[in-house]
Order: sequence, then structure tokens, then C-alpha cells
Amino acid sequence: MKKIVIVLLFSIFYGVTIAQFYSLDSLKNKLNSPKTDTGRIKLLQDIAFNYLSYNNDSAFFYAQQALKLLSNVEYPRGKVLIYRTLGMSYERYGNYPMALKSYLTLLETAEKNNDVILEGVACIRLAAFFATQQNYNSSEFYLNRAKRIITRGEFQSSNYNNKCYTLFSIGESYLDLNRPDSALKYRQQAYEIALAKKIDNRLPGILGRLGDIHQSLGNYGLALEYYRTYQREEIKQRNYRSDFNDGIATLFLKQGNIDSALYYTRIFLQRSNENKTISPKTKGYKLLSQIFDKTGKIDSAYYYNKLATTLKDSIYSKEKEQQIQNLNYSEQQRQLDIETKKVSDANKRKSYIQFALLALGIITFIILFLLLSRSFITNEKVIRFFGVVALLIVFEFLNLVLHPFLENITHHSPVLMLLALVCIAALLVPAHHQLEKWMTHTMVEKNKKIRLAAAKKTIEKLEGKTK
Repeated sequence: MKKIVIVLLFSIFYGVTIAQFYSLDSLKNKLNSPKTDTGRIKLLQDIAFNYLSYNNDSAFFYAQQALKLLSNVEYPRGKVLIYRTLGMSYERYGNYPMALKSYLTLLETAEKNNDVILEGVACIRLAAFFATQQNYNSSEFYLNRAKRIITRGEFQSSNYNNKCYTLFSIGESYLDLNRPDSALKYRQQAYEIALAKKIDNRLPGILGRLGDIHQSLGNYGLALEYYRTYQREEIKQRNYRSDFNDGIATLFLKQGNIDSALYYTRIFLQRSNENKTISPKTKGYKLLSQIFDKTGKIDSAYYYNKLATTLKDSIYSKEKEQQIQNLNYSEQQRQLDIETKKVSDANKRKSYIQFALLALGIITFIILFLLLSRSFITNEKVIRFFGVVALLIVFEFLNLVLHPFLENITHHSPVLMLLALVCIAALLVPAHHQLEKWMTHTMVEKNKKIRLAAAKKTIEKLEGKTK
């Protein structure tokens, strides 16, 4: 019976793998179709990201091909997605300094292009990265930044797939930080969106991670149910990307089911070998060491523990740790410079607004003086001149006040910024014409009264002399 189960499971996994290769073959067959570099970069990125699921070497190769093409075109979003894939690929190789460098490039590119969604993706990848490095302060920093991003309007108006991925990833970071209650909150939200909006490709990963979360909470029965649902959904969706066999093995080990724990650990290591990944093997070797220790096979336990330690030492060397610290420090300085510039720009804008208000006040005073003065005859051209100056000052004042808001809603697009300013001008000019018409009428009436009063005084003087 056990052999039958193993054969069936092998057949299922083989079928899933074949389906994935078929899907990737169809993508690769389209490589000659795009007529532009942008189209080819997008296709190469899609192939690389799909390869992450089971062949890290191929994922890295196609991501590098896409990166070479980027030197010929301006495609910021493509650059961001490629560096995300490269970062994940480097992590699987255990090359953490290059992974961090890729994620920081991803973040900087997203910031420069004011792409809130991809900025959130970068922060989430960095939060997960630093959690695996046990740098919990940095992980919390990027996690909180990602949480602030999901409350912004741009994120709320994004598609549900982006929302599902972001909530899913925040939950994963919280689990890495050993905060399963918070992890459950965000994973549950992602699960509800995936079900309601039929985002089927996210379901296996969400279900598997819900199994991990409930295992951390001590809900072993519920965890096993989620793992079983994950397995069924993985087969249904033919999704080979998510691998939670280590979680299943750990659960069986906690329950004392050694045979099942050993079986799923071996599947986990087999997939790691097939996927050409290095860092997950440490977890697999540790599990084997614990399993053999439970069964009293001390030599085997010692052997796999040594393998895990040796692999970990090669991945987390002192040199690599120093490189990561240096990169993290440089990024902190860059973020500090950005914040300093923001404060400086805000102070400058505040000063400019004050100057504009002062100038507007002076012009308004002059105009009112000319209009209300009972002894000074004003030329119509003077009123019009000051009216135009006042209009320009008002326009500049509104530009200063609304500029940050316009940048956010237009994503720094010059065309949209110009259209917004034209709309403001279209509202101001008619108002200016009406105001100028009123001022001219008021001025003419005032001049008439002054001239009439002057004429009366002249007549009275002449009449007095005659008498």
C-alpha cells in the first residue's frame, strides 16, 4: 500500500513538472515574436520568474538576458521586475550580498519612478530578506513601510492580484519574525481576496503558509488540513512554485510520525536539488538530523547536522555578513539623504508660499488704494497691469501649494502635470477677466466722481471771484 501511495505521488509530481515545462515551452516559443526590445524584455522576465519555481539556473540565465537588453531601452518597470527575480534567484543560491544589492536596486528604481506598487514589492522583499538574516530591526522597518504603502490611494486602486500578493507577502514576513498572530491576519485577508476574485495561482502558496502559521500557533489539526488543501490545490492549479513539504515534515515530526516526516523531508530535498537551490537545503539537512536523532541513529544525525552546519557556514561567512552590513548602511544613508531633501524642499516651498502671499498682499493693497482713493485719478492701463501681475502671483501661489499633490496623482508625468496646470489656468483666467471688468468699471465711476467733484470746486471758485 505504501509503495502504491509513493508511486501515485511521484506520478502527480511528474505530471505537474511536465505541465510546467509545457507552459514554459509555450513562453519560450514566443521569444522571436516581440518586435521591440521592451516586448522581448517582458517575455524574458516572465520566463525567468516562472523558472524560479523549479530551475534556479534557468531563472538566473533568462533574467541576465533580460538585463542585457535593458541597456538599450528605457523600461523602468521591466528593470524593477528583473531585479526582483534576480534577487530571489541569488537568495536561492545563498548569495545574500548580491540578493540584497538586487533588492536595493529594485527599491531605488521604484522610488525614482514613483511606482507605489513596486515600491511596496521592494519593501516586502527587503523585509523578508532581513528576517532570514535575523536582522529584525531592518525587517520591521521595511515591513512597516510596506504597511503604510498599502493604505495609500494608489495601492487601493490597484488590481486585486497586486493586493493579494502584497498581503500574502506581509503575512510571510510576520511569520519569519515569529509573529504568527499578525501573519494570520494578513494571510487570511489575502486568502479571502484570492477566493473572492478567483486568483487561483495564489491559492497554493496561501494555503501552505496558513498551514505553517497554524503550526506555529499549535493548531496541528488545522495546520494539517491546510497542508492537505494546499496539496490538492497545487495539483489542481499545476503550480509547482510553492514548496511546503518542510512544513509538513516538521508537523509530522512534532506529532511523532517519523516515517511521514522522513518521507516529506526527502521530497523537500529532492525538489531543492531539482530546483538548483542551495539555501533551502540547510533546513532539509537539519530536519534529517532531528529525525535520525529521534530514531537513535546517532551517526546519521551527526552526519546531516554537519552537512547543515557546513552549508550554513559557507552561506553566512564573515565576509558576506560584512558586505550585507555595508550595503545596508549605504542604503540607510541614502534614505536619510532622501528624507533630508524632502524636509529641505518642504521648507523652501513654505518660504516661497509666504513670499507669494506677501507679494499678493502688496499688489492687492495697491489696487485697492487706486480704486478707493478719492483724490487720485487712475489710468485704466495701470489697473490692468496690476491685475495681470496679481493673476500671475495667484497662479504661482496655487502651483506651489498644489505641486506635491499633483505629483502624487500624476506620478511625475510631465504631460499630466501640464494638463493639470492648464485646467487651473482655465479656471483662473475667466475669474480674472470678471474681476478686471469690475475693477475697470469701479475705476471709471470713481474717476467720474473725482472729476465731477473737481469741476464743482472749480465752478464754485469762479463764481466766488465773479461776485
